[in-house]
Parts: sequence; structure tokens; C-alpha cells
Amino acid sequence: EGDRERKISSIEAGEDNGDGSIKQVKVYIATKQKLEVGDKMAGRHGNKGVVAKIVPEEDMPALYRNALLTLYPTLYEGFGLPAVKAQAVGTPILLSAVSSLLELAGPAAVLLEPDDKAGWLDSCRATIERRMAALVPDAASRQWSRQFDLENTSEAHWRIYQQAARHG
Repeated sequence: EGDRERKISSIEAGEDNGDGSIKQVKVYIATKQKLEVGDKMAGRHGNKGVVAKIVPEEDMPALYRNALLTLYPTLYEGFGLPAVKAQAVGTPILLSAVSSLLELAGPAAVLLEPDDKAGWLDSCRATIERRMAALVPDAASRQWSRQFDLENTSEAHWRIYQQAARHG
């Protein structure tokens, strides 16, 4: 029992095992929590916010469809589903010219550097003026977003997993 306790203590302390390795494993378990109005949030890059309202998922298409434009001014993004959803209903999008968002930029998307405040403001103004003048959903955005629908995305992921399994 004494040797076992010493080993556990050594592992918990992160001590070297003599061969240059440390036998320490940390397991973090994330839990999904229900957000509520008033909850404070912080992202992985320190951005902070407060939940003002929680919109049911079934109401989101109407919000995108009735928006004059969708802004996506981010420095880091894995995959911008809001940008795809906005294009799917014809809402113009302004995207940061970073990361995987470049792949999502359809023919009607406006790409901007994330820190170009004047560019974002000018593009917002021009897009809103154009939308107000036309009040017509952008068919090019809807067409572009179809390649990212759930079926196509699922099939693409399945092909990648199969290829990885064959070569992995």
C-alpha cells in the first residue's frame, strides 16, 4: 500500500519517471448546461457577453430571412454556420477574411479584415442601402449555401472518415 500511495503522489505531482516521461493524465469533463437570460459568457479568446434573449431554433430562419444583413466579424472561427444559414435565406453577409470562413463566402459575400472598422461600417451602410432599395432576397447567396446543407456536409464528413480509416 505504501508503494502505491507513493506512485499516486508522484503522478499527481507530475514528477519525472526516470525515463523523461511523466505519467500524468488529466481528464476534463465538459457538461452541457442550459443557458438562461442573464447568464454571463466568455469564449476561449476572452470575449465576454451576457445572454440577452434565447431564441428557439425554429425561429432562427425567420430572423435570418428578415435581417437586412448578417455580420460575422471574428478573428477565429472553425466553421461559420450562421453565415451559411443567412445565405440560405438570401440575406447578405459580411465576413471576416480569416480561417475557414473564406470557404463559406458565396458570390454575394463581402470579405473584410476583422480589424478594419471603417471598412465594416462602410460595407454595412452600402449593404443596407442596397437591400432597402431592392428588398429582394439574394438568390446567389441561397444557391451558394445549398452545398453546405446537412446532407451534403454529412456525406463529405463520411467520405473523409472512410478515407482516414483506410489510410490511418
